[in-house]
Amino acid sequence: MMSIKSFLFLYFFTLLLFSCQGVADDAINVEEEAEPFVPTNEWQTIKPNQAIPKGLHVRVNLQTGLKEAKLLSEKKNEKKDTGSLLVIPNEDTSSAPSDDGKLDRASLKKALHKMKPDDVVSLDEEAKEAASKYRSYDELKKEFAALNLTMKTDLEIMTGLFESYEKLLIMYSKVSEPSLVVESMVTVLTDLEYLVHQIDNAKEFVKSNGFSKIILPSFNITSPTVRTEVMKLLGSATQSNAQVQIAALEAGAVNLLLRTFALEREHKVRSSALYALSCLVRRFPTAQLELTKQGGVAVLTSLFEEHAESETNLKLQLKIITLIHDLIAEKQFAAKDVEGIADSSDFNSTDEKLLAELEEKKERLRQYNSVDLENKLIGHGWCNHLSQILMEQSSVTTDRTERRDDLSSAIADLPVRFEHDVIEKILECFAVLSSKCHKQFRDNEKLHLTLKYLSSWYSNLASKEINSDSDYYTNLSNLVNELMVRLNVNDVSVFTAFPKDEL
Repeated sequence: MMSIKSFLFLYFFTLLLFSCQGVADDAINVEEEAEPFVPTNEWQTIKPNQAIPKGLHVRVNLQTGLKEAKLLSEKKNEKKDTGSLLVIPNEDTSSAPSDDGKLDRASLKKALHKMKPDDVVSLDEEAKEAASKYRSYDELKKEFAALNLTMKTDLEIMTGLFESYEKLLIMYSKVSEPSLVVESMVTVLTDLEYLVHQIDNAKEFVKSNGFSKIILPSFNITSPTVRTEVMKLLGSATQSNAQVQIAALEAGAVNLLLRTFALEREHKVRSSALYALSCLVRRFPTAQLELTKQGGVAVLTSLFEEHAESETNLKLQLKIITLIHDLIAEKQFAAKDVEGIADSSDFNSTDEKLLAELEEKKERLRQYNSVDLENKLIGHGWCNHLSQILMEQSSVTTDRTERRDDLSSAIADLPVRFEHDVIEKILECFAVLSSKCHKQFRDNEKLHLTLKYLSSWYSNLASKEINSDSDYYTNLSNLVNELMVRLNVNDVSVFTAFPKDEL
């Protein structure tokens, strides 16, 4: 049985529980019946447990330690209170926009639910509205025309240049002082030359009869400046553009350029003619065949027989050497292409696509073989001319100190000195002609001496490249050594100077 003490303890404990519950209920009722907070534009103190609406500006007054709130101000430039205040965010403003004007995910979702079908604008209507805000291309052209500013395509510009040049040609033939027209002619040709660098513009130049209207008439102009510019135009139009190359060949450009190069004395004109000729015949064996038929090898070789030791003459010789090297290399690459397909392990004689590709490459090689450029070069003494220019450019001055200075400073020279560039181009041409000119090169003792000297010189320069990023002189040294092996030239000890009287 329960004792009296236990009974009394349970009785008073039960009374205590009911008393605590009553106090809690009173507290809840007080909180629920608290005075509602009515916000204004002035700061008001928030009473304990007093609920506040959403979207208010809330802060803690550091002087009193109490929370205060007011309506958000609509004035952007409202003066800040200078009191010591701590502004805190209102945690109950999840549905209100943020200060940066962006809606949160919940607000955006609620706004989409409230959206009516009438509020949605179709894409077509948006496009019409946008179109009404901006002017069309035709409208812009009219407005620019009113301001003397015309928007033109490249074709429209080219058409205008054609018309201007045809008028200038007529004026040139009639005026007593043609020099007054030359400047305008050069300007038009320069503008055209800029345009035809683009392949499509060059094709339009041909379609617009550019050869008959611009190129051919300009070859008859006596002004060297005009002839120089028109050959630059021809070169830029034909460069890597097969369609324009064919048109130039049909217009007789090869013969015109060779004749200009042979008869002209102005260096700039000859240089431009050689540039145009190079652009016309590169990667175009049909034009190369025409070059040989028109006596081009003799014309180009004649420059090496003029014995003019000027720098301008040397530059022309180097351009010719570079062109000859490239043309011979083209043929050699064509032969390797054929061998590469025929000797390939994947070659299948029943594969029609592969057979068609092989036949195409064989046809291209037949075209190069029909040119027979190497034998024509040998017939005009090219092997001897090439040897002579290498020996001339490899000779040293009598001042050995200058040579030693060159050796010690060559690595630091940027860009590479002109004489090294000259020797490099000559050696590269030697390499592609070494098989055809083998006998002439092998029997030329002075050439052997030159190669030995170059081997020594570039070996020394190459040794200075060991700790540098450059390998220019190393490549030159390897090129010389390869030529010596092909020609069976015995190596000798290092030279300190090249005996000029041996040349």
